[in-house]
Amino acid sequence: MARPKGLADYQAPLLDPAPAPTAAPVGELVNLAVLVTRDDHTRLKILATRECTSLQQLGLEAWSLLLKSRREEPLRKVAASSTDQRRRRRTSP
Repeated sequence: MARPKGLADYQAPLLDPAPAPTAAPVGELVNLAVLVTRDDHTRLKILATRECTSLQQLGLEAWSLLLKSRREEPLRKVAASSTDQRRRRRTSP
């Protein structure tokens, strides 16, 4: 029989220090869109929720693993919010 989960089991992922995203100037960020099926999108959203992260960070992790497997440098972590994207659209020529 599995042991019941306690508060510490739920807090542990939140307490682990994750590397802070790099503050990149908005002009240096570009959008990378990937088409997936609706079912796969739902699965990724559930995974992100379960991992207490975002689709943005999951995507960066996946691309970094791909680059590492090919002996390339991983991507830099960046924080991108919808506010940053709206600001970029307004300032783009």
